[in-house]
Amino acid sequence: MELPRIDFDLREHKLSIAVTWTVLFLSSGALPVILYFALRYGTKLELDTGMKASKPNVVRQLIKDSTGDPHCDTRSREPGIFAHKKLGSAEEELGVSTDEWLPLGCAQLLLAAALVYTRTAAPVTISSVSKGQPVRSGVYAITEDIVAVDGGQGRAFRQQLEARYLASRTIRGLFHRLDLVWGFSAVVVGALSIGLLFGLDSQDAGYVLGWMTPWVYAAAMVGVTRYMVKSALKSEEKDPALQ
Repeated sequence: MELPRIDFDLREHKLSIAVTWTVLFLSSGALPVILYFALRYGTKLELDTGMKASKPNVVRQLIKDSTGDPHCDTRSREPGIFAHKKLGSAEEELGVSTDEWLPLGCAQLLLAAALVYTRTAAPVTISSVSKGQPVRSGVYAITEDIVAVDGGQGRAFRQQLEARYLASRTIRGLFHRLDLVWGFSAVVVGALSIGLLFGLDSQDAGYVLGWMTPWVYAAAMVGVTRYMVKSALKSEEKDPALQ
């Protein structure tokens, strides 16, 4: 049996991927930390003011009626608002904002894994999965949206990925395991890092930890994901059901 082919090679997009992630890291990882130390030790600003100004959404904070919080856009950051309320002043003092997406965002992958396991029908349209169809992996939805939309591969990629997903139990298992691995690891890392933030005496160390932990975690998980994908593809070649 010949498996449906996916006409997409990441190696052909190395430059665009590198540029995109470099910009994201600089703006949402390195820059806030650099500005924090520059403003705290290079100016006479109060600590609270310096920390607010070092966040990526500094422009929004200058707008009247802004709360000065990176989650004030309620249309796109509802989970962040919930986390901020629960964490209270910890974000302002320790820069916990970037850690919030780890347990809150990736916990959704665990929910998706549970829905896939129980073969639950989608209550609403999720990416290319229409309402009433079986829920698919959260990583599957993220992958197809990023490649199809941000990567410009369009509907053709969605159709090819769906065909491969439905034809290969190995690929379905891969996406399910990725949900579990990303989900569990993110919840653990996020919980540990937030716990450390509350226990740290050094505000400087807390700020660096809060902004850099997600990037270190993501870099490590890229390696884990690559290994899992390569292993699955090799296993797929040996699957007797596909011979």
